[in-house]
Amino acid sequence: MLNAEHPLTAEPSDLRAIKSPPELHRLVDYNLSYRNCTLSYYTQTNRNYTLFLQELHPFYRNYTFSYRNYAFSTGTTPLSILQELHPFEDYTLSYMNYTLLTGTTPFPTGTTPFLQEEDYTLSYMNYTLLTGTTPFLQELHPFYRIYTLSTGSLITNLKYWGRCEPITSKTLQLLNDLSIGYSSVRKLVKLSAVQFMLNNHTSEHFSFLGINNQSSLSDMRCRTTFYTALGRLLMVDLGEDEDQYEQFMLPLTAAFEAVAQMFSTNSFNEQEAKRTLVGLVRDLRGIAFAFNAKTSFMMLFEWIYPSYMPILQRAIELWYHDPACTTPVLKLMAELVHNRSQRLQFDVSSPNGILLFRETSKMITTYGNRILTLGEVPKDQVYALKLKGISICFSMLKAALSGSYVNFGVFRLYGDDALDNALQTFIKLLLSIPHSDLLDYPKLSQSYYSLLEVLTQDHMNFIASLEPHVIMYILSSISEGLTALDTMVCTGCCSCLDHIVTYLFKQLSRSTKKRSTPLAQESDRFLHIMQQHPEMIQQMLSTVLNIIIFEDCRNQWSMSRPLLGLILLNEKYFSDLRNSIVNSQPPEKQQAMHLCFENLMEGIERNLLTKNRDRFTQNLSAFRREVNDSMKNSSYGVNSNDMMS
Repeated sequence: MLNAEHPLTAEPSDLRAIKSPPELHRLVDYNLSYRNCTLSYYTQTNRNYTLFLQELHPFYRNYTFSYRNYAFSTGTTPLSILQELHPFEDYTLSYMNYTLLTGTTPFPTGTTPFLQEEDYTLSYMNYTLLTGTTPFLQELHPFYRIYTLSTGSLITNLKYWGRCEPITSKTLQLLNDLSIGYSSVRKLVKLSAVQFMLNNHTSEHFSFLGINNQSSLSDMRCRTTFYTALGRLLMVDLGEDEDQYEQFMLPLTAAFEAVAQMFSTNSFNEQEAKRTLVGLVRDLRGIAFAFNAKTSFMMLFEWIYPSYMPILQRAIELWYHDPACTTPVLKLMAELVHNRSQRLQFDVSSPNGILLFRETSKMITTYGNRILTLGEVPKDQVYALKLKGISICFSMLKAALSGSYVNFGVFRLYGDDALDNALQTFIKLLLSIPHSDLLDYPKLSQSYYSLLEVLTQDHMNFIASLEPHVIMYILSSISEGLTALDTMVCTGCCSCLDHIVTYLFKQLSRSTKKRSTPLAQESDRFLHIMQQHPEMIQQMLSTVLNIIIFEDCRNQWSMSRPLLGLILLNEKYFSDLRNSIVNSQPPEKQQAMHLCFENLMEGIERNLLTKNRDRFTQNLSAFRREVNDSMKNSSYGVNSNDMMS
């Protein structure tokens, strides 16, 4: 039974224990909120309807509202109820309460012009009180009072329900969504509730930021969402104000100092250190993700480097076998080296780009060498314990290599082994993964092929210098990736193959010319390996041609780029393949099929210049249409498996 004297202070063991905001003190707000609390209680307990009516405020208007809201909330809308409706705004308010109560059809297009400010405020406030959540905010008209109420509800949820993961995660997701909009974030940052969060983001005020020994480390994921939102809100007025930034970072500075103090002693509470560090790096990852401007990101970089980077390295050394610790640290590092929105732009006299890559290389090498010592890992645990961390390392290395803030030529020039260490660790990690796992785990395959695309584009000399079995492993992975169901993986393989084939073609062209300087040793070695194993390139030629002719090729342009190089490197094999396809057609179709292949190479020169590539791509589009038209009416055609044999 609800407390009749002061219903909103009753504390049942459900979400209605959310305290009422000050705006409820107005009589009309109190009456309407009390009616809805009564209504909610009635619909949950199926109490006698007469008793339900007796609990209502005795005014006729309130009775009408309650009776109508009861009908709407239960899904029954008889004509007699509609006839009892008074002014149009009453109906609008009741409809809005119904949609909020049931969670269906919130504010369809065309209804919002009829709603007044009080309607929005009351309905939204009542729903928040009833459920303890704040949904549908995007649908509401952007009145200042609405934002005040919603952010107040957010803080209430975070303060009093910090240990309830479902409420905390949904509340933080809403806060994150609010912080994305350009106009909404500028309105939100003016609210006192938001300023309170920016100035008091500590466990004293928000319990989910504290150390809870009863929960798992994975429960701290919501902290990244929280600090992503805070980071966006902070950036609105931050500018170049370093004092404001340092004030905001004080709680995180204290946490880093606490971890550093633990590491400096011979014996420390390992669980406490883990929880403190994991929470801290999740917070920092949220801030790093939000800081997508150069000025703010440079503040973060100068704050964390060089002071606190050794702590992250030390954590990897100690807990490499515990993915609950290493995954957040690796993800933070991957975020720090990601040049999103060109935020990593160092001055011409700054060595920070090189220093950042050194730290990246050190972390990849440290983690990679240690994770390989785990030995055999059960199949059902191999991704969580090993492959997930390796995948993040691949993403980290790819982001660093493609960030355009490091001149990698200086490493070899000045005898710095940071680049070589990172690349050699990549090879060790790669060889420890079976081919099947590369495609079985989507995140791993995407990170691997993205990294391989960067390596074949900008570091082909390194690929060419690898041992023969490593080169064959990489080529085999590309061959298998060409037939992957994931379009991103398939497109990435096409790009990798195009870079490799282009490199091969250029080196062969140079070797046939009279030059005073011989080919580099790695180039000559790579050519020798490819000549020893021509079947690998030939197989990929068959695969690409098979996909273009017989399958629903969704990335025809990407497939066309390596195909020309494959044909020019294997002209005799291509001729045999063409004859095999033509001869497999019915006699009356063979001439048409032969003509299709003739048109494919019409006007194509023996080079890989951009103009020649574009002409071949156009020819390939026409070739595919003509072949499909020719084979539609054919009673039989070439078996795609025969082409691969």
